[in-house]
Amino acid sequence: LDSHRDPTGAETHALKVSVDDHDVLGLHLAVPAKSGPFTGDWKIAASDADLKPFALGHALPAFTAKGQGDFSSDPDGLRPSASGRLVLATDGLRAVAPPLAALGPLTLTTDFDLGRAGDSLRVRKLRLGVVAANPVLNVETLQAFTIHPSDGRVVPSQPGNDIARIGVDRLPLDWIQPWLSGVKITGG
Repeated sequence: LDSHRDPTGAETHALKVSVDDHDVLGLHLAVPAKSGPFTGDWKIAASDADLKPFALGHALPAFTAKGQGDFSSDPDGLRPSASGRLVLATDGLRAVAPPLAALGPLTLTTDFDLGRAGDSLRVRKLRLGVVAANPVLNVETLQAFTIHPSDGRVVPSQPGNDIARIGVDRLPLDWIQPWLSGVKITGG
């Protein structure tokens, strides 16, 4: 952890977590001298090997996670926001739950820009893709919207227009079968 305060009272903080001489997590934070939003950025480059010493003997799925982005908030921390890109590649999900073994190797990619105001979540951008041997799932928001968890309302910024596009293509039947007790699905 490295922190500095300049003569005006503005602060910068940097946190770096390293394992075996490579950076796994990096956070930078800038806090202005006068009232105003704080800003920062984040970066992650981690794998199952990096976390194994902290797993206390529990099995971990093989994975790599790489991403980076920005974050900010008002001085009171009531309106945080985060944006960025994260790519997670994994195999061996049997370590999490045996039925997940059917998923095999997969890569999840997400681009996001999210924020919170009070009890509401603001989604400005969200793109999610899941790839196994082929692309399987794609989700992309087409406009910003706000989710109000207290009553379940979703309020789009452009009422009357589509909120998202969801595509499912070549969903492996092996992914579904473990969850269907007593039912056998086949296809060709």
